[in-house]
Amino acid sequence: MGKRWFVTSVWNAGLAQRHLDRQGFESFFPVMKEVEVRRGSRCERGTPLFPGYAFVFFDVERDAWWSVNGTVGIGKLLPYERPYPLPEGFVEDLKGMQDRGELNAVKAEETVYRFQPAEKALVLSGSFAYHTGEFVRYHKGSLVLLMTLFGRKFEKRFAPHEVAAVA
Repeated sequence: MGKRWFVTSVWNAGLAQRHLDRQGFESFFPVMKEVEVRRGSRCERGTPLFPGYAFVFFDVERDAWWSVNGTVGIGKLLPYERPYPLPEGFVEDLKGMQDRGELNAVKAEETVYRFQPAEKALVLSGSFAYHTGEFVRYHKGSLVLLMTLFGRKFEKRFAPHEVAAVA
């Protein structure tokens, strides 16, 4: 498979980034620049695009990826059982937008939401892990999938990091 990007939960981004660097892992914490007015003057500040999450680059077959879970500032790689790589080009697209100063919620949504109606999607974590569904629509930052369980069809919402396209 080679080196790929994976998603991890983070409880302290600064600590996590320093400790991942020390271990030799490349990491990415996407930040949007927002302008706000304070006391009559404009100031720019960075806001995490995905608060509580970061991306880590490694080869699941060759690198000691399980050490990421023990890294200071990190929660766990997602899904918890065994990490599942993000779609190729996803993190690279976000990095490019951030480097050009174009990263904002709308652009990120276009990058995150690559699903087409009726496209099959694999749930990566939670009680529906490893089940597939059919993409229906986007709803308030979530993907809505049509799932089938015990012969019944129902719609269920998932966060973007919990779902991957079925290859």
